[in-house]
Amino acid sequence: MSSTAKLSELSHAYLIEGERDIALREARRLARGILMPQDEATPLEALRDFREVPDEKVPIAMVREMTAGMYQRPLESAYRVLLLNCADLLREEAQNALLKSLEEPPSYIVWILVAENYHKLLPTIRSRCRLIHLSRARQDKISLSPEEEEALFQLLRKSFAGEGAVVFDRRETLSPWVDKKTETLSAITEILQNMLQYKSIQSFVSADPRRRAHCKALCQEVSFSQICLAIEQTEQLRGLLDVNINMPMAWEHFFLHLGSNSVNS
Repeated sequence: MSSTAKLSELSHAYLIEGERDIALREARRLARGILMPQDEATPLEALRDFREVPDEKVPIAMVREMTAGMYQRPLESAYRVLLLNCADLLREEAQNALLKSLEEPPSYIVWILVAENYHKLLPTIRSRCRLIHLSRARQDKISLSPEEEEALFQLLRKSFAGEGAVVFDRRETLSPWVDKKTETLSAITEILQNMLQYKSIQSFVSADPRRRAHCKALCQEVSFSQICLAIEQTEQLRGLLDVNINMPMAWEHFFLHLGSNSVNS
């Protein structure tokens, strides 16, 4: 069955980081959403435009063979998806061979790399991939309450619109997010990844049903580039959680500049 979904602003390389089995499951969901978002009956393995390499040890010869074969045009879908599990375990020479495939792939090729530790990949590979970070909180099913998430969506909407200053007229407004900084950051990460997914394939393949309407509405107001920048900002803030920072000020700066290239306080 050919995919008829409208695909917009789809990245040609995704890097999904998280616990191996969970990240692989997320990668397979993304692959299905790209190839046939409306059909969940056909096994992914049966799709002729999908190839998965699950081995922990991938020889350089296999990477070169995948690179050579990626110029075969799709047979059933608008895209071909190449999924490489355990990408972070590739030897350096295999990563260099993979890099050549990521630099200028055909327009119909989408690479999905799975890694438990994306820092083990060459910086040049990481820079060519759209990172999807599965936070530990997300994997352990830690979440905010429905009321807290509703308030968070309202805060994200105002922040993306450049109205964050209105929200912070009183410092106590930030208290809930300071008290639950880890849960809040994990929720924001997942929301942004859901939005990126929707912007890419015009469909959700893994979002919590209660959050889909909010994500879809927010996607109408926020650009693809804003979402990508917000994900980078979220990862930067995550890296500061283990150091002694002033969390109210960190949150204030984060929400005031969310999705914006302006970083001047």
